[in-house]
Amino acid sequence: MWISKSWAVSLCCLSSFVSATILQNGQVRVTDYPNTVTEASSHNWRTYPANAAELSYKGRWDDDHISWWSVPGLKFGFTGKEVAITFGPHTSNGVLVAYRINGEDWQFSNITTNATHLLISPSTEGVDLTSPISPSTFELRVTNWAYGVQVKSVHVAAGASLIKLKDYNRRIEVIGDSLSSGMYGTYEGLSSYAYGLAAGLGDTEYSVTAYPGICVTDQECWGNPRGQTYQWYRTSDTGGRATNIYGTNPPLWDFSKHPAADIVVINLGTNDNNTANNVTNEDYYNSYIELVEGVHNVWPKAQIIISVTQPPPLPP
Repeated sequence: MWISKSWAVSLCCLSSFVSATILQNGQVRVTDYPNTVTEASSHNWRTYPANAAELSYKGRWDDDHISWWSVPGLKFGFTGKEVAITFGPHTSNGVLVAYRINGEDWQFSNITTNATHLLISPSTEGVDLTSPISPSTFELRVTNWAYGVQVKSVHVAAGASLIKLKDYNRRIEVIGDSLSSGMYGTYEGLSSYAYGLAAGLGDTEYSVTAYPGICVTDQECWGNPRGQTYQWYRTSDTGGRATNIYGTNPPLWDFSKHPAADIVVINLGTNDNNTANNVTNEDYYNSYIELVEGVHNVWPKAQIIISVTQPPPLPP
């Protein structure tokens, strides 16, 4: 195929532009997020530890308050007009988080390891909208599926307080791979169909236990050392962070940390079906049966929805 020099230059420039710019509804999306780092010693705050009873951790977090899998979150009520969080050494430097108050639009910030970030202040847009209703609601979600944060402490203004919020009564769990975790999405986890499904239900607690490249079958697939028939029972995902912290023995997930899921969506099989991973039809089929039975052993009343692009073949 022959391309003129002028066309080649145009295509090169276009490629450069596209790779550096995100368009949303025809408008350039801002990706230079505000720097929210602050010096904690310069503030007169009331400080709560990461294990404070007022804090509700969403999705999977380990005992050291390190986040795992896709769109794990933190939610609580607060009085006053300031919220800051100190992040610990196991925070992925530069990880993107989304946060908001009172269900308003998500705001974004890149988090620095071992730093304190002032996320809500008197100048935050909308901080007065619910007045005199109290408390306000703060919610944070980690958007990057491969990275995470470690919560060390949470701060509010002097004289203010954190308040435990009541969970929604309905719960949904999504077990999946790249399609569910938001791989290649603009905001990754927050751009995934799994988040859209769960959050779109409204008044629903959700957990997205998904990681790119993982198989349902318990074997290595695209660099993931284990499959979901093993990993779903673990606190951490299969990424490099987990290997660095836990080696080959990640801790079991304590399912009692959250009430039972009402709905479980399993969206797995794309990676099993790829010939590069060499999963046999028999292993694929048996692994799906094993995972479904395992979910029902944990949550006997859960309604399970299996969503796959290539269903497991029936045994002969």
